[in-house]
Amino acid sequence: MTAPKYERVRALEAAIQAAVNVLDDPIDRIEVRRDSILVGANSRQLILAWSYQNAYAPDGAALPGSGHWFATVTSGTGRLSLLERIRAILK
Repeated sequence: MTAPKYERVRALEAAIQAAVNVLDDPIDRIEVRRDSILVGANSRQLILAWSYQNAYAPDGAALPGSGHWFATVTSGTGRLSLLERIRAILK
């Protein structure tokens, strides 16, 4: 069994991996809440849901070592819109 502090690190790793697929800028803020993880980059913010997913044997018992943390983006803004890109170019 892994200590809870290391499980938190694994959950954060899953959240960061999910966020970098959406955000173009480097991540500069991370906030862990009871039921979500907030990730910010520049002026954008994502809210990610996180859960622990495990594989189970036919008898319903959890398979040792099969679990992993999973994070999905539930709301927020990621990539720049076309208008924001044009404004950034014209600055």
